[in-house]
Amino acid sequence: MELNKKMLKKEDFKNPIDWVIYQVNGKKNNTTNNRINENYTLSEAKYPLKFYKTRSEGRYSVIYGKNHLCNCSYENARKVQDYFDEHFNGKNLNQVTSELKKEHNQIIKTRKRGRKPKSYRRNHLRFQPRKNGRLEVAVSDKGKTHTICNCYNDQIEQVKKDFENIKSNHSLDEIKEMMKNKYNIKDTPKEIAKPKRKGKANRGYSENNVLFELRETGRVQVRVSDKGKTHTLCSCNPNQKEQVSSRYDELKTEHDLDYIKKTMKEEFNLRVNGRVNGKYNSNDNVKHQISIREDGVVFKDGQYVCVNERLYDIISMLL
Repeated sequence: MELNKKMLKKEDFKNPIDWVIYQVNGKKNNTTNNRINENYTLSEAKYPLKFYKTRSEGRYSVIYGKNHLCNCSYENARKVQDYFDEHFNGKNLNQVTSELKKEHNQIIKTRKRGRKPKSYRRNHLRFQPRKNGRLEVAVSDKGKTHTICNCYNDQIEQVKKDFENIKSNHSLDEIKEMMKNKYNIKDTPKEIAKPKRKGKANRGYSENNVLFELRETGRVQVRVSDKGKTHTLCSCNPNQKEQVSSRYDELKTEHDLDYIKKTMKEEFNLRVNGRVNGKYNSNDNVKHQISIREDGVVFKDGQYVCVNERLYDIISMLL
């Protein structure tokens, strides 16, 4: 019977691996045929090593006595033997083993598990309070955080709604520009002339400078005070403020307020298809192409101007 068979001892196995296999499955296995001796003979080596094929293709397990030294490729077997013969002195086995493993063992790189960073279209906005009482609005795009705009606490829901409406068909740069033009505009306080001196509240328009007020449309409303009453002269682009001031100073010395209003509106108000404030300007030979998209983005001659959803609703209702 199987139980009466003579039990083998560790000394009966030339290869320690065979002894381990025998302990596991009770069968004697001979792997000595897997040992290589192609590039040299054992008698040539100072400290003959044993090389056994492993389950990894093209790799050997290197054994000295009962000690595992390293795993090496087939082509590096002789290199391992030469290194061991040169550096082993009978006492430094651990050190030599460490060096051999460092040189020949394979480092199996495992791919890091985790979620792939999502684009801004699949992320939600984050709101971070700032010292000025405003909120910084940011969104993550493929692991990198981008600032979209700044807003007030009571604008959070509207900002979220706007972002959801435009994120599917606009690039991140376009979204930044649109959102900043709509919400960051309120970061800039109204630009006004120098404070009136005490006792000068009733000065006429010719003694005053123009006032500039930045509007949500991206345009600048130009006003002037005349004997305590404020009059709107025109509206202009933000980069035209110096030109507007210079033109007003030129006109106010020789013309009344009504003439100045009419002239400055013709020169600076927004022109749409050759019309100024609904009237055709026969002196203006320059025609501009103004277009507005359904989301309220306004373009002039193909260039972005501002975002104004209310303007689109008004035009749509009139048409």
